[in-house]
Amino acid sequence: MTVQTPPPADLREPPPPTSRVALVGLVGVALAAAALVVGLAAGAPLRGFDPHPADGPRALLATLGLLVAGCAISMRPGWYGGWLCGAATGLIGYGYGPSPPAGTEWHLSPPRDWYAGVPNAWDSVQLFFGVAGAIGLIGAAWTLLPRKAVLALTLLGVGYHFAGIVSAITSPTPTPFLADQYWRRVAQRYLQFAYMNNAYQFYSPDPGPACQLWVCVEYKPAGAADNDPDVAKECAWGYVPVRADHYKDPLGLEYYRRLSLTENTAQYVRAGFYLPPAEQGLVEQRRQSDTRIPGTVGRTSSGSSRPSWSPGTCSRRTPGTWPG
Repeated sequence: MTVQTPPPADLREPPPPTSRVALVGLVGVALAAAALVVGLAAGAPLRGFDPHPADGPRALLATLGLLVAGCAISMRPGWYGGWLCGAATGLIGYGYGPSPPAGTEWHLSPPRDWYAGVPNAWDSVQLFFGVAGAIGLIGAAWTLLPRKAVLALTLLGVGYHFAGIVSAITSPTPTPFLADQYWRRVAQRYLQFAYMNNAYQFYSPDPGPACQLWVCVEYKPAGAADNDPDVAKECAWGYVPVRADHYKDPLGLEYYRRLSLTENTAQYVRAGFYLPPAEQGLVEQRRQSDTRIPGTVGRTSSGSSRPSWSPGTCSRRTPGTWPG
């Protein structure tokens, strides 16, 4: 039996010098900083999410910078300098600004100036850069820690991850006290960022039926007067999602993304919001007397009912699904 022995030390390829790794990492930092400078020089908005002509070049420069910084880390993973270059690149792309005033929500409009290499209109990419910067700082710290400490922290992170999944599974009512506290105070933000809370909650204990969005588009015929109330309307119904039309790739990504869209649309009422009994009664009356959605006949390819047409509401039927 032949036993493979490691090659002699003189045959191993030596790691690249730290000066070369630092040079590559600083190139990545410079590219991210150039994206920031381009935004300032072009007058890109510091508040809000309005697009700007310089958004594309800025995002390209910042992305290239993060890629180059990642190459520096891969050249010598055991050296903290490459990780620090990656952290600097990510944090420059993410940006910096004063804290928003109390009581404001960032997704409405950032009520403060935000200086970042990645445009504000690309807010999801900004968040990705921020996470990359945090990973760079953690990696730099781990290269300076002893091996046993790294293993202990790794096990701690794995335990934190799976404990968060358990809290997500048990968070629907009735919720155990410890699971509720862990979900609210420890794991909620991490699970929401990783989007690992929705599916576990959805399938525990009973997923229930999915939602399909029905959209009726009404428009006047060509040549009809705008203020003529007696003109027969032309209508088109759109349905989101339809499995036969939107399940195009092998994994059904396009279909399930649209299904997630309908689930979010169905959850438009804020948690803890309740109508007074009198207003709730009026809502039920309107639902019972509403004739804009006629009775259902026929079935879609996904098995759900589609609305039929009554002569008093639409002059003709326009079949088909919602475009896109």
